[in-house]
Amino acid sequence: MIIVDNALRARETEGRPMRVALIGAGFMSHGLANHIVNTTQGMRLVGVYNRNPQRAFDLCKYAGLRDVVSPSSQAEVDAALRAGKTIVTGDPFLLARSAGVDVLVDITGSVEFGARVAFEAFRHGKDIVLMNAEIDATIGPILHVYAEKHGVIFSACDGDEPGVQINLYRWVKGLGLTPRVIGNVKGLQDPYRNPTTQKGWAGRWGPECRDGHLVRRRIEDQLRAIDRCQCDRLQGAFTRHVARTEVRSQYHGDSRAVRSGGAACALRRHSARRPGTAGRRGERCDA
Repeated sequence: MIIVDNALRARETEGRPMRVALIGAGFMSHGLANHIVNTTQGMRLVGVYNRNPQRAFDLCKYAGLRDVVSPSSQAEVDAALRAGKTIVTGDPFLLARSAGVDVLVDITGSVEFGARVAFEAFRHGKDIVLMNAEIDATIGPILHVYAEKHGVIFSACDGDEPGVQINLYRWVKGLGLTPRVIGNVKGLQDPYRNPTTQKGWAGRWGPECRDGHLVRRRIEDQLRAIDRCQCDRLQGAFTRHVARTEVRSQYHGDSRAVRSGGAACALRRHSARRPGTAGRRGERCDA
């Protein structure tokens, strides 16, 4: 971090700060905007997109930005940025295409929308920093390939959970220990949880969460609706898998065939027709 701080300080001294635009104006964006505007040298917040532009205006006010405009064309956006103004827009592609933006930070949580913005940014030489774990988990490696083709950076950020977890992993490794599990459970790990403490939560989520019998009946109804043909196809797939695994086990001596065979037996028991449990051929499968 000292290296990064020194690099940003140098950019501030040279009068060429990193020009950052935010895609999204939610809670996390407010915190990031406040950090960039008020505590970070070498960066400038030059634009904010939100599908409701008023929320972007509210973010700018929260961060203490005063000279904020909302142009409607690419030429107007570029002119406003050259004049040192901050842009608020309902069109993220105006920021992705502008020569007055160096980096876009995606803070939306949307996969398809985020991908479209990323591709447009890549085409115009923009780096992308993610506070969008959803897109990173689904098509992150694909977008990384396209970023390399365009010679730009596509990266997670240090302050979001994945980056913080990696830093924690590096710290533990640096202590000479061997990390075995990396995860994020937030407030879910409560060793004192019991039916009384969970009563309010169950009440908000309806009777299904309060009555285990309703949950079981719903699952049973879904199982009855499964088409017998689908079960036969699944059983056939398992049987073929077991046969291949048993052949491999003869040469490698592993125990996977036993485990796979148990799964196939469980499926056959489930798919065996019993009165009132198996669906008729042609029924819709809603499970």
